[in-house]
Amino acid sequence: MLEIKYKDNKGRYLENPSSNAACLPEEVAHIEIDDSDDDATPSDFKRLSNMLKQTSRKLESITLTETYRSSPEFLALLISVSNTTEKLLQKDCQIGEASCTVLMASLMNPDGIADLEIENSYVADDISARHAQLLFEGVASSVSLKRLTLHLSFEESEQAGNLLVRALQQNQSLKSLYIKTTTFGDDGVLRNVIRAASSEKRLEDLTIWFTASEKHHLPVSSLKECLCRDDCNLEILALDHVSIEVDVADFSQDNSSLTRLDLVDADLTCSQVVDICQLFKSLKSLDISYNPISDLTPLDTLLFREGYELESLELIIEGISEPTWIEFFQKLPRIKSLRNLGITFCPFDNHSEAFRACFLDALWNSNLESVCFMDDDEDNEEVSQGFEEFRCQVSVPLGLNRGGRRALQNQCPDHPMYPNLWPLVLERAMKIDYYSVLDRWQSPTLETRRCDVVYWLLREKVLV
Repeated sequence: MLEIKYKDNKGRYLENPSSNAACLPEEVAHIEIDDSDDDATPSDFKRLSNMLKQTSRKLESITLTETYRSSPEFLALLISVSNTTEKLLQKDCQIGEASCTVLMASLMNPDGIADLEIENSYVADDISARHAQLLFEGVASSVSLKRLTLHLSFEESEQAGNLLVRALQQNQSLKSLYIKTTTFGDDGVLRNVIRAASSEKRLEDLTIWFTASEKHHLPVSSLKECLCRDDCNLEILALDHVSIEVDVADFSQDNSSLTRLDLVDADLTCSQVVDICQLFKSLKSLDISYNPISDLTPLDTLLFREGYELESLELIIEGISEPTWIEFFQKLPRIKSLRNLGITFCPFDNHSEAFRACFLDALWNSNLESVCFMDDDEDNEEVSQGFEEFRCQVSVPLGLNRGGRRALQNQCPDHPMYPNLWPLVLERAMKIDYYSVLDRWQSPTLETRRCDVVYWLLREKVLV
């Protein structure tokens, strides 16, 4: 039997409608459809399809998991799904010609899907040229599609990659593209995707993540050509497992649109990273994780350069020595713009007490609001317990900074903190959403309340 779950607009699960319900309840905003057991019947598809046809409003999202048939009942359901949701997520669903035709037709609809995700956990499975032609023809013609996420392989069909490039060149609505794939098969396809995505003020967000052992190669000259132009509107560029080749010496051209740059596992030294970042004068977020970096000193050029305010820095890097980390931590109080820091180390694995003390002291005197680090030895119970205690110690200064400590520290006789502002400060500190330490991908939208922040704000030693 087809497994169906319903959620409201806050993500809370709802009771399933009765078997004879003619339409969806008003509170339903999300539907999850799962046929992992492969036991759905045509009547299951037909009943849900009829309910969706009777729904006059758009749902926020519909997820299909391992759900595919060639039957008319399933295709009718897929048509109803595509016409009833703003976001369609297909997880581990077989890609067939009939389903691609339905998606193409939906994308061509002026009121069609705005957010399409096709996620195949078996990324090595290639998309055929024929299926790519149907899918990307829909993408090329869509005026509704804003976000496209593809977890597919283009390895066996270079034509599929070229069809994607052509679709990007023709589409006028897409703003965000996320691709996770083994390879494009040819370095030229990668360059053409970046060029098509960044020209004529098209995309704002481009992420490409490769999983094959052999890396694609991308020269910095291609990045300059694609990004340092007046018609580039790209704000986020994230490249994972792409070898960046520094083939230029002139970094005088610059880009004013890019605010986030991820060059993960890009075979870059710290000095090369700094050179590349000179191209992006509005950069706020930088991720250079998994690069062969042992010296962080060259980063000073970025962190202390006048007019350059980096707010987020990811340094998930192995092989950095304890003295190098300590030297970096000692600089944190002087990096006034930095709010979020990601680093790799287990504080209780081969590091001294002085190391941990230096890190905590830096946090108490910095403006950081989020620090995310990995527990590299989570199977060791003693290490994990110590790590949890350290995590609690770290969360206090970070929470205070986010809760409003800086406003209190910056007061002076000419600009005092008036008593009538205290209720507003404390109310904000109580209601604000805080970061979760450890999970580097979470944003401060977590509904985590911090009574301890309010307590410490009221402590005399915080009111300096």
